[in-house]
Amino acid sequence: MSFLDRHCYILRKTSCIIKREADTSMKQGQLIKVVEKLITICRDSEKAYKSAAEHIKQEHLKNLFLELSAQRSTFIKELEAELSTLGQVAETDSGSVAAAMRITWMDLEANTGGGDGAVLGSVERGEDIAKEAYADALGHALPLRLDTIIRRQAESVVNAHDTVKSMRDSLAA
Repeated sequence: MSFLDRHCYILRKTSCIIKREADTSMKQGQLIKVVEKLITICRDSEKAYKSAAEHIKQEHLKNLFLELSAQRSTFIKELEAELSTLGQVAETDSGSVAAAMRITWMDLEANTGGGDGAVLGSVERGEDIAKEAYADALGHALPLRLDTIIRRQAESVVNAHDTVKSMRDSLAA
Protein backbone atom coordinates (compact mmCIF):
# COMPACT_ATOMS: atom_id res chain seq x y z
CA MET A 1 0.00 0.00 0.00
CA SER A 2 1.48 3.33 -1.03
CA PHE A 3 1.98 6.26 1.31
CA LEU A 4 -0.94 8.12 -0.26
CA ASP A 5 -3.24 5.09 -0.24
CA ARG A 6 -2.48 4.45 3.44
CA HIS A 7 -3.28 8.04 4.38
CA CYS A 8 -6.47 8.09 2.31
CA TYR A 9 -7.58 4.87 4.03
CA ILE A 10 -6.93 6.35 7.48
CA LEU A 11 -8.70 9.60 6.61
CA ARG A 12 -11.73 7.70 5.30
CA LYS A 13 -11.74 5.56 8.42
CA THR A 14 -11.43 8.51 10.79
CA SER A 15 -13.57 11.06 9.00
CA CYS A 16 -16.61 9.06 7.95
CA ILE A 17 -19.82 10.21 9.57
CA ILE A 18 -22.02 7.45 10.87
CA LYS A 19 -25.72 8.07 11.35
CA ARG A 20 -26.65 6.72 14.70
CA GLU A 21 -30.06 5.65 15.84
CA ALA A 22 -30.69 5.07 19.52
CA ASP A 23 -31.11 1.35 18.94
CA THR A 24 -27.81 0.99 17.05
CA SER A 25 -25.71 2.54 19.78
CA MET A 26 -23.15 0.25 21.38
CA LYS A 27 -23.98 -1.37 24.67
CA GLN A 28 -22.33 0.16 27.69
CA GLY A 29 -20.08 -2.88 28.29
CA GLN A 30 -18.77 -2.66 24.73
CA LEU A 31 -18.16 1.09 25.08
CA ILE A 32 -16.21 0.49 28.28
CA LYS A 33 -13.99 -2.06 26.52
CA VAL A 34 -13.29 0.34 23.63
CA VAL A 35 -12.34 3.17 26.00
CA GLU A 36 -10.24 0.91 28.24
CA LYS A 37 -8.30 -0.35 25.22
CA LEU A 38 -7.52 3.21 24.14
CA ILE A 39 -6.43 4.11 27.67
CA THR A 40 -3.99 1.19 27.62
CA ILE A 41 -2.71 2.24 24.18
CA CYS A 42 -2.19 5.80 25.41
CA ARG A 43 -0.38 4.60 28.55
CA ASP A 44 1.88 2.49 26.35
CA SER A 45 2.59 5.48 24.09
CA GLU A 46 3.19 7.81 27.02
CA LYS A 47 5.84 5.44 28.42
CA ALA A 48 7.39 4.74 25.04
CA TYR A 49 7.79 8.45 24.31
CA LYS A 50 9.41 9.02 27.72
CA SER A 51 11.82 6.16 27.08
CA ALA A 52 12.58 7.42 23.58
CA ALA A 53 13.32 10.90 24.99
CA GLU A 54 15.89 9.31 27.33
CA HIS A 55 17.68 7.58 24.46
CA ILE A 56 17.51 10.07 21.62
CA LYS A 57 20.55 12.25 21.06
CA GLN A 58 19.01 15.16 19.16
CA GLU A 59 17.60 17.76 21.52
CA HIS A 60 14.68 18.75 19.27
CA LEU A 61 13.57 15.10 19.10
CA LYS A 62 13.90 14.74 22.86
CA ASN A 63 11.63 17.78 23.29
CA LEU A 64 9.15 16.43 20.73
CA PHE A 65 8.97 13.06 22.48
CA LEU A 66 8.41 14.70 25.87
CA GLU A 67 5.60 16.82 24.36
CA LEU A 68 4.00 13.75 22.80
CA SER A 69 4.28 11.88 26.10
CA ALA A 70 2.48 14.76 27.83
CA GLN A 71 -0.14 14.77 25.06
CA ARG A 72 -0.84 11.07 25.65
CA SER A 73 -1.16 11.76 29.37
CA THR A 74 -3.84 14.32 28.51
CA PHE A 75 -5.56 11.76 26.26
CA ILE A 76 -5.60 9.29 29.16
CA LYS A 77 -7.28 11.85 31.43
CA GLU A 78 -9.91 12.62 28.77
CA LEU A 79 -10.66 8.95 28.22
CA GLU A 80 -10.75 8.22 31.96
CA ALA A 81 -13.31 11.03 32.36
CA GLU A 82 -15.44 9.42 29.64
CA LEU A 83 -15.03 6.04 31.31
CA SER A 84 -16.30 7.61 34.52
CA THR A 85 -19.43 8.87 32.73
CA LEU A 86 -20.03 5.26 31.69
CA GLY A 87 -19.97 4.27 35.38
CA GLN A 88 -16.56 2.60 35.26
CA VAL A 89 -13.49 3.53 37.26
CA ALA A 90 -10.27 3.40 35.26
CA GLU A 91 -7.81 0.76 36.37
CA THR A 92 -4.39 2.00 37.30
CA ASP A 93 -2.52 -0.59 35.29
CA SER A 94 0.86 0.16 33.88
CA GLY A 95 0.14 -0.63 30.23
CA SER A 96 0.44 -3.75 28.15
CA VAL A 97 3.06 -6.47 28.23
CA ALA A 98 3.60 -6.08 24.48
CA ALA A 99 4.44 -2.40 24.93
CA ALA A 100 6.83 -3.19 27.76
CA MET A 101 8.60 -5.61 25.41
CA ARG A 102 8.76 -2.98 22.62
CA ILE A 103 10.20 -0.41 25.03
CA THR A 104 12.78 -2.91 26.27
CA TRP A 105 13.71 -3.68 22.66
CA MET A 106 14.05 0.05 21.94
CA ASP A 107 16.30 0.40 25.00
CA LEU A 108 18.42 -2.51 23.79
CA GLU A 109 18.74 -1.12 20.25
CA ALA A 110 19.63 2.34 21.53
CA ASN A 111 22.24 0.99 23.95
CA THR A 112 23.89 -1.24 21.36
CA GLY A 113 24.58 1.46 18.82
CA GLY A 114 21.28 1.64 16.93
CA GLY A 115 21.22 5.39 17.41
CA ASP A 116 18.43 7.83 16.77
CA GLY A 117 17.23 5.92 13.70
CA ALA A 118 16.54 2.82 15.78
CA VAL A 119 14.68 4.84 18.39
CA LEU A 120 12.57 6.58 15.73
CA GLY A 121 11.81 3.23 14.08
CA SER A 122 10.69 1.77 17.38
CA VAL A 123 8.47 4.77 18.13
CA GLU A 124 6.95 4.55 14.65
CA ARG A 125 6.08 0.87 15.17
CA GLY A 126 4.31 1.80 18.41
CA GLU A 127 2.38 4.53 16.63
CA ASP A 128 1.30 2.03 13.97
CA ILE A 129 -0.36 0.06 16.77
CA ALA A 130 -1.98 3.20 18.19
CA LYS A 131 -3.32 4.22 14.76
CA GLU A 132 -4.84 0.77 14.33
CA ALA A 133 -6.47 0.87 17.78
CA TYR A 134 -8.01 4.28 17.10
CA ALA A 135 -9.24 3.23 13.65
CA ASP A 136 -10.81 0.15 15.24
CA ALA A 137 -12.51 2.27 17.91
CA LEU A 138 -13.89 4.62 15.26
CA GLY A 139 -15.33 1.63 13.41
CA HIS A 140 -17.90 1.30 16.20
CA ALA A 141 -21.10 3.29 16.57
CA LEU A 142 -20.04 5.56 19.42
CA PRO A 143 -22.03 8.21 21.27
CA LEU A 144 -21.40 11.60 19.67
CA ARG A 145 -19.34 13.07 22.55
CA LEU A 146 -17.05 10.02 22.76
CA ASP A 147 -16.78 9.84 18.97
CA THR A 148 -15.66 13.48 18.87
CA ILE A 149 -12.97 12.92 21.50
CA ILE A 150 -11.66 9.74 19.89
CA ARG A 151 -11.72 11.27 16.41
CA ARG A 152 -9.66 14.28 17.61
CA GLN A 153 -7.20 12.04 19.41
CA ALA A 154 -6.92 9.75 16.35
CA GLU A 155 -6.01 12.73 14.20
CA SER A 156 -3.23 13.65 16.64
CA VAL A 157 -1.96 10.06 16.65
CA VAL A 158 -1.79 10.02 12.84
CA ASN A 159 0.02 13.37 12.83
CA ALA A 160 2.53 12.14 15.43
CA HIS A 161 3.12 8.96 13.42
CA ASP A 162 3.69 10.90 10.23
CA THR A 163 6.10 13.29 11.96
CA VAL A 164 8.13 10.44 13.45
CA LYS A 165 8.14 8.55 10.14
CA SER A 166 9.33 11.64 8.28
CA MET A 167 12.16 12.17 10.76
CA ARG A 168 13.15 8.50 10.57
CA ASP A 169 13.15 8.64 6.77
CA SER A 170 15.26 11.81 6.75
CA LEU A 171 17.85 10.14 9.01
CA ALA A 172 17.97 7.12 6.71
CA ALA A 173 18.59 9.29 3.62
